[in-house]
Amino acid sequence: MNAQRLASNIKTRIEHYFNQNGVNFPFRALTPADQEGTILKTLSTNGVSITNYTGLNDTELESFPVSLKVPGGVAQLKFTEFDKFTEAPTSGGFEYLTASAAQSLIDKASVLDITKYTYPAEIIYFDNSALRVTDLQKTVAEYPNGITPWDTESQWSGWAVGPVASTTRSVAVKNNINYGVAMLNTKVVIDNTVTDFLDNRPADENISFSKTELEQLQLTGVLIGGQYKEVGWNFLSTGDGTSGANKGFVIFDNKINTPAWATGVTPENYTLVFDNYKNSDTQDDVLVALEFTNGTGKDIYGKGGGMIPKDATFYLAAKLTLGSNVISPWPTTYAIPPYVTSTEGGKTIGSSQEITRVFVQDYETTATFKIGVNSLKNAYNTVPDLRATQTSLGLSVDLQWRSGLTFNATLGD
Repeated sequence: MNAQRLASNIKTRIEHYFNQNGVNFPFRALTPADQEGTILKTLSTNGVSITNYTGLNDTELESFPVSLKVPGGVAQLKFTEFDKFTEAPTSGGFEYLTASAAQSLIDKASVLDITKYTYPAEIIYFDNSALRVTDLQKTVAEYPNGITPWDTESQWSGWAVGPVASTTRSVAVKNNINYGVAMLNTKVVIDNTVTDFLDNRPADENISFSKTELEQLQLTGVLIGGQYKEVGWNFLSTGDGTSGANKGFVIFDNKINTPAWATGVTPENYTLVFDNYKNSDTQDDVLVALEFTNGTGKDIYGKGGGMIPKDATFYLAAKLTLGSNVISPWPTTYAIPPYVTSTEGGKTIGSSQEITRVFVQDYETTATFKIGVNSLKNAYNTVPDLRATQTSLGLSVDLQWRSGLTFNATLGD
């Protein structure tokens, strides 16, 4: 009788969770409220209630939470035991942890806030320039053609730098237009000096991973921390970058180049980001997490011994550390914000302060991430915390990315 009763209880419990005609346990909200401008806004655009996910169809539920355009590892679950007398769940059975309860696995002191995820920046152009003017009517063919001629003073005979007057007939923007955003160039390499790559499984199991097996990992996303939600006219943070609600956002870029390895190296992937300058004596390092699918054919035992099954999603983190890196040279034909505001020290007002940081607008930051012998030991199965008149107009656009800092970082260190 006891066995029969136990079997009946098991059947009833399974029906509660998987039978559509059974008891409905709604999904708990990932956040207390929708916040415009973040990825979570997709909830409202899909017509899904913010307090539960009853508006999701079967296909969206099958790929939840990726169907909401967020990383697969952002949803953290807890299970509430059934009341042993009434067999009813005390507070909903499986529940998604809210932003106030879900902890970051990279820093237990902070919470994993789903509203901090954003899309990559868009292609944006920026110029803060004086004007060249002339009282002569100029045709298109009479403007200097090309980036270098535009920056060459001898090409502007008969023009003056100054304001537009009533007699002005032709105007040109003095400086080339450049990118207002920065770019991260990401690629992953496997350490060629290592034969056996280790995870956190017990040593007596004598199981490791070969380079050939690691080449079956698929890079599916790049997460970049230290981002701002809002920037001002100069494409720097609208605050001082050191505190407040505008900092700590994480870019999630899942538009990844063909995830095939070539002799232990992935193709380069490019992500647009905002300049991460902050008004401080020191600039921040940046945490980056790479999202992989475990295609090794084996389970991986990662951080804290947590198991990442084959074909499951996991994350490896690394830090882009400024250290003694210095950007050199800075452009001489235009100034990058922030600008000098005082002549102290012989500086020119309006010139660039030339403060090195990880991401600088119009510069490409290159990061090569290496999978080392112990990288898999620090693999996470959830996302680590890392957020029209007679006047003719002339413009020249410089669409070349300037070479910025280069980082080489071992994943999991």
